[in-house]
Amino acid sequence: MPNDNPLNADPLKGEKIQKSRVRKNVVINGQEFNRSESSSQPRKDGVYEDIETEHFVTDQAGNPLPENSNFVALSHTGLFITSSEQMTHCNYWLHSPNRSRIILIGQDGSLTATGAICSRCSSWPLTINIVLLLLLLGVLGGVLRAVGIF
Repeated sequence: MPNDNPLNADPLKGEKIQKSRVRKNVVINGQEFNRSESSSQPRKDGVYEDIETEHFVTDQAGNPLPENSNFVALSHTGLFITSSEQMTHCNYWLHSPNRSRIILIGQDGSLTATGAICSRCSSWPLTINIVLLLLLLGVLGGVLRAVGIF
């Protein structure tokens, strides 16, 4: 039977490989982190040189990605969570629906009596109280002006 496949005519041997690159990536919550790269390149004398590069992956706060961890998650601000005891979910009713609710206890948010609240949502109660105070002062000023005292 004739050889119809043009790729079988001249198989690629190990000596003809110009570059081979291997990357080790870690995917956490859909984000990909490059942990290390290794490549082989021929030098001028024909000997292949192996180059290995280790990347030190950190989160936004400078916390390193653990080497051997069974549990790693990414919080809503981009911090690594390395244990399930450090992770909780924001259950505040005004939390933005398009943002992640995962928080790192102590850095991204805190535990409250009613559950957990992220650092972004913790400003909502103060903002609501200030708006209610301003509305109350406006109503009180309107009543005093209507009575004729002000």
